[in-house]
Amino acid sequence: GTYGSLLIMAGAAGYAGAASLAARAAVRSGVGLVTVLTAASVAPTVAATVPEAMVFGGAQTDAGSLAADCLKKWNRSLADFDALLIGPGLTAHEQSRELVVDILKQSRLPVVMDADALNVCAGRGHVIKQAGGRAVITPHPGEMARLLGMQVPEVQADRLGAAGKAAEVTGAVVVLKGAGTLVVERGARPGVNMTGNPGMADGGMGVVLAGLLAGLIAQRYGLREGAGAAAYIHGRAADRLAGRRSMVGLSAGDVIGEIPGVWRE
Repeated sequence: GTYGSLLIMAGAAGYAGAASLAARAAVRSGVGLVTVLTAASVAPTVAATVPEAMVFGGAQTDAGSLAADCLKKWNRSLADFDALLIGPGLTAHEQSRELVVDILKQSRLPVVMDADALNVCAGRGHVIKQAGGRAVITPHPGEMARLLGMQVPEVQADRLGAAGKAAEVTGAVVVLKGAGTLVVERGARPGVNMTGNPGMADGGMGVVLAGLLAGLIAQRYGLREGAGAAAYIHGRAADRLAGRRSMVGLSAGDVIGEIPGVWRE
């Protein structure tokens, strides 16, 4: 019972894979327990693809995404967990926005915010400062642009500046994904990850990073330390695969399977 317990809130109709990939990556992080709360309609699919996780179907909207009151209708408390990941495949439904804001206000857990958890905060990054526990945000350049009300070329022209601005606005540790993933925290020296390759530019890779990172945070890694470690391990796993096979055709699931090799290395 000393390796942490992680809750993942992710997935919706059409996006079961996001919840599955996040949970599979978290399992490979070494965390003790992984629990997934996903939309009821996709819970059987997620459970079938991640037998190591405990998967629960939550109340959902007519669109098949988690409802704003899904936590109230679930018989578990956030206090049962050591960290929370929210966002992959959540959708940008209005109730997703309500859910994210409510969790930020009520939770005292460290929270990793990825994908739609950031999209529903577009132009309202200050909302993330309301987090009762500290937050890590993991945007790709498009999500960063939406969060800050910028254009993607502006973000890419000054990635360090954009990440620094996001850290200031949100109060979070910022992981700006891309070639040379940045880890930025207010008042600390920025980190630049040097692992990874162009084969990672496909769907699901960012979700894998978020699941891996959240699993490390649940094991009580510091937020900045965990972010740097996750970015390195994620990229190194992809580099090992590219060396043995090819960057072409590299998939997010392949990278998950290679994570234990990086731990041994």
